[in-house]
Amino acid sequence: MAPPLAMAGASEPGAADDAGPCYLQLVCNNGEVLSCNGAWSCTYASDAPGSPGWINCDGAFWGCGGISG
Repeated sequence: MAPPLAMAGASEPGAADDAGPCYLQLVCNNGEVLSCNGAWSCTYASDAPGSPGWINCDGAFWGCGGISG
């Protein structure tokens, strides 16, 4: 099974979930590339058209512009 790949600039809001182990990569509008690995789960979500969104692996999240938690 190929790992999911989150790409910035999706044409409409959306979300994708994958059970672990998993890997996500997010390409921000400014060219910044964020990635994470999850043992249990990975989630990608975008809340607006053209928004790169954010990625979440095992409860830790990252978004473009230095957003993390």
